[in-house]
Amino acid sequence: MVGKKKPKQSLNARIGANIVRFRDGLGWSQEFLAERMGINPETISRYERGLNLPSLKTLEQMAHVLNKSISEIVSEGAPIATNDLKALSALFVDLSDQERTFLLDQLKHSANFIRARRS
Repeated sequence: MVGKKKPKQSLNARIGANIVRFRDGLGWSQEFLAERMGINPETISRYERGLNLPSLKTLEQMAHVLNKSISEIVSEGAPIATNDLKALSALFVDLSDQERTFLLDQLKHSANFIRARRS
């Protein structure tokens, strides 16, 4: 569909989705995150479902516990996580320049293929 944009996610939904993504990326349960923050697990669940919006103080604490910035928690995009970058970097370590170039080209082609399928 040409010219149509995806509707923007509400702030609550966006923050909730980011909390889930970052928490899952650490392999943590809602209960574990809640325990680390000293809050009720149901509160984490409400944030993640977009039913409640964390206060600025809570966002600051959550960012610290998740080792993220507040801007990462509220951001619309899905930036590449540091762990993902480290994993990608590790793939290139023992490759020759020619092999690295080949692998990078393959990644570019794969990413473009995925983007084209979404359109």
